[in-house]
Amino acid sequence: MSENTLNQAFRRMGYSTGEVTAHGLRTTASSLLNESGKWHPNAIERSLAHADANAVRGTYNRGRLG
Repeated sequence: MSENTLNQAFRRMGYSTGEVTAHGLRTTASSLLNESGKWHPNAIERSLAHADANAVRGTYNRGRLG
């Protein structure tokens, strides 16, 4: 499923582009999962389907531990 498909679904639900986006949810999930300390950071990056975890980890994890 493409990011645009998800974004269109959010718009049909009444969310504006400033409120929620598919990519923004990935950022939120990465930050919350990393901050929880319950999962290994590499597992979180693999679940987000990033080929090179080190190149993108800082982009998505905006939490204190990132």
